[in-house]
Amino acid sequence: MSAAGGINAAQLAAILAAATTGGNPVGGTIQVPPNMAATLAAGVPAQAPHMPTMEQALLLAQSLNGIPLPQGHAQPPWPALAHLFQPLAQPQPLAQPEPQKEARDPLVEKEMVYRDARSEQLDKTLVHFLRAARSADMTRFAILETMDGRHGRSTEWWKNYYLTFTDEIERLVVSSSKGDDFDGPRRNRGTNDKPSSSASRPTVSVGQKRKARPSSPSPSPSEPEVIEVSTGRHAPVSRGSSGRTPKAPRRSMNQNDVDGDFEYSPSGSGGRSAYNLTIPTTLPKQAPSAPTTRIPCARGYVFTDEDLAYFVDVVLWHAKSVPDTGKKTICSALAKEASHHSYASWDTFYGRVRGQDVLSEGLRMVERERNKQG
Repeated sequence: MSAAGGINAAQLAAILAAATTGGNPVGGTIQVPPNMAATLAAGVPAQAPHMPTMEQALLLAQSLNGIPLPQGHAQPPWPALAHLFQPLAQPQPLAQPEPQKEARDPLVEKEMVYRDARSEQLDKTLVHFLRAARSADMTRFAILETMDGRHGRSTEWWKNYYLTFTDEIERLVVSSSKGDDFDGPRRNRGTNDKPSSSASRPTVSVGQKRKARPSSPSPSPSEPEVIEVSTGRHAPVSRGSSGRTPKAPRRSMNQNDVDGDFEYSPSGSGGRSAYNLTIPTTLPKQAPSAPTTRIPCARGYVFTDEDLAYFVDVVLWHAKSVPDTGKKTICSALAKEASHHSYASWDTFYGRVRGQDVLSEGLRMVERERNKQG
């Protein structure tokens, strides 16, 4: 080492050799491989004007430590491998998968619309129409086509409703045709209860002539009433003092019936419900005009005096002018001309007011006229 505290060229070479080969001084002596010491010493000029101190040489050796050289044993590139020793990130919790909804058959979903909507009222209405189809010799398809708008449902909706509950609806049709009440258990008739046909059937009487609307007041609730039929206006007429045989108790028909529009509201009758028809002794001379008075009710229109009179006139007109007429033909004509009541409504009405009796009387009147002319 020089007097100034520096190191000579041989020492510097030894330090550099130790730095590049990973050697460390042993006992203050720097160990240098013989082959490298000669090579390094030869490359350092002996007359270097400024030689570094030992401390500077050691710092230089430390800075060179890790730099690979073409010969010797190079140090691994620690800075380049530093990323391998970075702390691992904490694992994130796995996201829980959303529970999958159970896949449902779209046909089942569609059918549930009708199953959820099912009600006793809808069943009764459908059964009523299907019974009307049976009595009128109509197909199921044809009668369902007439149900558009019933309870706010379309024809297509009623068809799907029928298909969804076909077996049950058909059982109700058969049950109701036998007289069973499918609203609940049947009332057991007592042994002394004898059904009276006259008490449950509307009155149909034969009048003497066609009368216009009278100016007399309406009958009192205790008096029976008869609807006189004419081609124009119609009104209830009191028969309390005419000597006529008292009428049988009237059959009340109101909105509790199946179709909903069988409420009878005769003008001036205070809302009493009855179907009492009088058949005139003369046949109509022309086709009757459709009624113009329409009184809406909860699910359709009530049967007014004008509707009842129109019904009698149409039946008599068919007896006179339509060969081999019958219930189906008459109800079709009624539904076409007086469409505020559906075919099913007219069909049920025909049975309730004993339309066949009216038709039979009309045919007898036609026969009598032929005999007079003949």
